[in-house]
Amino acid sequence: MKKTTKSKSNTSSTALDILKSHDFFSRLQGKLRSLGLAGWEIPLGVTTYFATVSRYQSYPLRIHIEERTKGTANYIVQSIAPILPPEDLIIMDPTDEQAWTRLEQSPNDKVLYVPQMIWETETEPFTIDVEDDRIIRQIPREEDGRVI
Repeated sequence: MKKTTKSKSNTSSTALDILKSHDFFSRLQGKLRSLGLAGWEIPLGVTTYFATVSRYQSYPLRIHIEERTKGTANYIVQSIAPILPPEDLIIMDPTDEQAWTRLEQSPNDKVLYVPQMIWETETEPFTIDVEDDRIIRQIPREEDGRVI
């Protein structure tokens, strides 16, 4: 347990040092370019980075990236993943109970990516909705001859 706390402290210290540098934006944009982002993807990468490092504050920022062009959000999230602390990125899948458990254990310490997909069950498609500060998993099931 102490190892996790020490690691979190080192990560927090490194993040604060980077934020204090006089050429922070140039360094961050250069790093994002080296990860493969370009054009309008850079501001989205900067926003995601700020939301990520804000987790070390009392009231962390939360962002919701909505995919409008197939594959774009996934590409950006996967590109930014190397600059996030290990195990902090959770790519949500309604059927992955392990991801839900990781999120539930420390929701303010995780970066959550909810891809726009339609998952199928035996009865109906199921979804994940992001509403305000809540993540809702809707899984229909058949009970007594009707879908609930």
